[in-house]
Amino acid sequence: MAKKTLPRQGTGTAIEIYTFVGFALTAWELSEDALMGLFSLLCKENEPIAFASYVKAPRSVRSSMLRLCLEVHNHKIGPNESKSIMDSITKLDKLAAVRNEIAHGSVCSLREHIDNQVIADGHYLLPSFNEQSPFEREYRFHHTSTSIQQFEQSVQIERRKILEIINSIRLREQSAENLAGPQVYSQRDAARRIANGQIRPNEIMRYMKPLAEW
Repeated sequence: MAKKTLPRQGTGTAIEIYTFVGFALTAWELSEDALMGLFSLLCKENEPIAFASYVKAPRSVRSSMLRLCLEVHNHKIGPNESKSIMDSITKLDKLAAVRNEIAHGSVCSLREHIDNQVIADGHYLLPSFNEQSPFEREYRFHHTSTSIQQFEQSVQIERRKILEIINSIRLREQSAENLAGPQVYSQRDAARRIANGQIRPNEIMRYMKPLAEW
């Protein structure tokens, strides 16, 4: 496989790349936390097993679970919000491949020439030496501090969109509860316990009467 062309100018120092790798991977984990927070907000209370499965699932499965969660719980989220989140999920799915490159790359200093002309000079994040064969480095991916920073910024944009929607959902739910009054808590809890089978069938009528009166 022919080597891919590296950017002519690499990063000035290795420490700069190390720093941006840290920023980028932290941003990625925070985006994963945001997605998990959204899944938790939509279904954890009534579907704890689904949430536990989400936490343990590989990323591709979590992505599918969240898409399904958005469809099932569309009464909690507006059409434009759902579309925005679906778009963010798609973009983060694409960025996952770059995340893996950054997470598994190796920082090195290079100065390469062709016919006495410098074609690459500086520090780069590249695949490890022995990825394909011993002591052979193929440039199937390459990053400098600039491309790593661009990745981080792209991830942060999608994370902020998700967090804004989470905040909107919480504010709507809090507003609805304030309007409903204090009695909503006990009544909602009884309805949830009945739906989840936590109240035995022979006891349901004892709870249904106050629900009907309310």
